[in-house]
Amino acid sequence: MNIGIRAHDIENLPLEDLVKRISEKELTAVQLALGKSLQDVATGLGNLSPGMGRYVRGIFARYNI
Repeated sequence: MNIGIRAHDIENLPLEDLVKRISEKELTAVQLALGKSLQDVATGLGNLSPGMGRYVRGIFARYNI
């Protein structure tokens, strides 16, 4: 069974710290509302790209989320 959390239910932290906090709770899935969840990533119109997606995915993968 996968148990997850809405990332914005955790305090607003820099991306790496947010993912680490989720991992410490032993959660394996996350709902990521970019504008609510990520303090240090520009999520406005024109800021999202495949490269940014790979960057975010890589950090989550590093923590097995």
